[in-house]
This record gives sequence, C-alpha cells and structure tokens, in this order.
Amino acid sequence: MPLSLKPQAPVLVIASLETKHEEVNDLVSRIGRHGFQCDVIDTSLRSGGVQLDGSGKVAAMHACAKSANAAIRQAMAGGAQVVVGIGGGTGAQIIAEAISDLPFAMPKIIINTMAHDMRPDTADNSVIIIPSVSDLAGMNPTLRQ
Repeated sequence: MPLSLKPQAPVLVIASLETKHEEVNDLVSRIGRHGFQCDVIDTSLRSGGVQLDGSGKVAAMHACAKSANAAIRQAMAGGAQVVVGIGGGTGAQIIAEAISDLPFAMPKIIINTMAHDMRPDTADNSVIIIPSVSDLAGMNPTLRQ
C-alpha cells in the first residue's frame, strides 16, 4: 500500500540547531517546495560551549532524546506523519534513541554523517539510514545541489 501523506500534516525535522542550523533551514526549505510544512525539534545538548565529559555527555544525550521523543509524540497527536533527522555521531545517536519506540509503519529517516553501523540502534524499528555524501558541517557545493 503506497504511503499517502497529507500536505497539511507537518514533517518533523530533528537536529541539533547548535551545529546544523543552516542545514536544517535548507532541508525545511526543500521540503516546503513540495507543499509540506515542517516542524523542527532541536536536539542541541545546550552545554553552553562546555565540552562534557563522557558520563555527562551520555546523560545529556539521554535527556535530550527523552525530551525529543515527547515532542515527537505531541506532534504525532497533531497529525505529524514523518520524521527526518540529520546529525553526526552524537546527533544521530540522540535521534535514533528519540525515534526508537515510534510506530513501526511511521516513516523515520536519519541522515547521518558518520561512517558507522547504526543497525544496533535501529534494528527494532523501521528506520531508513542515509549516509551523507559529504559532512553536514556547514553548507558546501555538494549539499547545495
């Protein structure tokens, strides 16, 4: 059965706005050209520029994922039907945790800049993993195409 999305239903874009603000704006603009509105969920760790130690970072990541999951659930109650997340190593891990218990049939996409196997993080759910051709550390000619 083909997926039928309602243009009035928002596409959820999940990313750290601390590190991916320009990329999120570009993705939202591109999705909007197809008649879909986007709601953005920020997964920034909000460390204030302080580098977190291992256990502090893991705790912040779990708290961020839990908060993002609650925001996703609220958006789903309002009709959201698709989740698209973009992130590097930390961001992709947060997104994977945030979407891990969403309905199996709900389209979930992670665009990941890290060359690592995310199957252990996504094996229990239907998540499409898209490795990016270039790092999403700022817009560049490849991303602008």
